[in-house]
Amino acid sequence: MSSTAIKIIAAAVAVIGSAAASAAVTTLDGKGFDVSFNGSTFAPGAISLSADGKSVLFDTDALSAFAEKGDSDFAFDKLNFSITLDSGYTFKSLEMSQSGDYALLKKNSEVFASMTSTVSIAGVAKSAAYKTAIFDLDGVKKGADSWSLTSTYNLAGTPYANASKLNVWALSLLSADAAKGGFASIAAHDYSLQVMTAAVPEPEQWALMLAGIGMVGAIARRRSARV
Repeated sequence: MSSTAIKIIAAAVAVIGSAAASAAVTTLDGKGFDVSFNGSTFAPGAISLSADGKSVLFDTDALSAFAEKGDSDFAFDKLNFSITLDSGYTFKSLEMSQSGDYALLKKNSEVFASMTSTVSIAGVAKSAAYKTAIFDLDGVKKGADSWSLTSTYNLAGTPYANASKLNVWALSLLSADAAKGGFASIAAHDYSLQVMTAAVPEPEQWALMLAGIGMVGAIARRRSARV
């Protein structure tokens, strides 16, 4: 990773830290959860739900970097939103993913992408659920022209599983650095968050489960008595 990319990451993270939220809140109804975000920050259609209601989709068509003849360019996009759990559900996992394409011409031209995300709840430090995914050309098969990043949070059995609300922010960063006489470009075309939830059994369901276990135990005892 070049020193330029490191400086860009530091500057972009500083921008995220200084971002202020407004009162224009928009809410999407997902499967077992609701997503709330600042409607004045994201244009209509920038955030949507998948057909099954399990994934939150982000429009990143405008996120790209292009450089030529020894120049460099970068672009970054920040997301700040919250996920509220529906009654009767728990959180299982979150999977942040981003993908895109790149092009290089001339040796020493470089492209770089990173995705940093944080999930936090009241009373738990952000660092407890901090994820970073980084892409550079070294990790890509020769001849490939696409890339992807994924960060997964396993929430089952943690304080996050039964939290009523998760606060999420994410930063996507792209950088292109061209060699003299060449060019480099990189663009993100997909950014999504898959939210996996599980229904909490109602008291009646627990009673049925216990009754079923009792019946299985009784049958087993009868069989052993016959033997």
